Amino acid sequence: MRLTTEEASADATLIVVAATDTSIQTVLTVLRYLATDSSRQKKLRDEVNAAFFADEIDIGALCKLSYLDACIQESLRIVPPGPFGTSMIASYNHRYHH
Repeated sequence: MRLTTEEASADATLIVVAATDTSIQTVLTVLRYLATDSSRQKKLRDEVNAAFFADEIDIGALCKLSYLDACIQESLRIVPPGPFGTSMIASYNHRYHH
C-alpha cells in the first residue's frame, strides 16, 4: 500500500506537530525544575558560559554539555512526553527495588 501525496503530507504535518509538542513539554519541564533550584541553575549556567565564549553556539560544544544533557534526561524521566509512561518522583533516601 502506498500513501497518496495528500496522505503523506498529512502524516508529515502530524509528525512535526507531535515532535514540537513533546519538545516544548520537555523544555518547559526543565525550566520549571531549574526555576525552583538556584544551585542547579548556577551549575548549568556555569557549564554553558564555560562552553560558549562568543555570540555563536557551536553544535559540537553543545553536544558536550553533560550537565545540560543530565537536566534534559531527568526531566524526561520525571515527566515523560506523550501519553506513555508515568511521572516518577523519588523521595529523599528512597530505594528502588526491582
